[in-house]
Amino acid sequence: MTAPIFFTDSQPLIIIDTSGTITSLENLPAKILITDKKIQFRSSLASIYEADISGYSNVIQHRVEIKRFLIYLIIVALPTILFILYLLLTIKYLILILLAIPIAFAITRAFRSNIMFRSVIRVVFYASAVMITLDVLTMTFGIGKYFYAIPFILGLDLYIVSLLAFIVYISIGIVLVAARERYDS
Repeated sequence: MTAPIFFTDSQPLIIIDTSGTITSLENLPAKILITDKKIQFRSSLASIYEADISGYSNVIQHRVEIKRFLIYLIIVALPTILFILYLLLTIKYLILILLAIPIAFAITRAFRSNIMFRSVIRVVFYASAVMITLDVLTMTFGIGKYFYAIPFILGLDLYIVSLLAFIVYISIGIVLVAARERYDS
């Protein structure tokens, strides 16, 4: 590298310099400086912290061991990553779930079904599990382009296939619960 690289917004936020031109954050407005021997970052209190990375300069020589370690790390962390992804998608779809509950209840009342509101809530939450699982698989395997995304809220996408599965499972669930409640009474 012959010159520093600046990542800016209105002022430099991150500077990467392995040429030796910039060696300290002392008189710079940047928050992070990465050189070939150290990483410096400024905290919110204007104190500068430094991490020495000179011991990691021979990473290329040990790439087989590092590759093996990263593969093991990903395999071990994958269940946790998928669980966290499932929770984040649950939060994302909570808006849709909360909208679907009164709509489904109103439709059941329009068809003169005596299904209880609590049963509609259960059906909608169980049906959302299918939609969220499809989204987890879509994100994990990168097959979202086949699911026809439409914009949802705040730049989040809603996949048509997942939404159709959600609607179908709500319909089937409500029909089955209504039949069971009719049979029980």
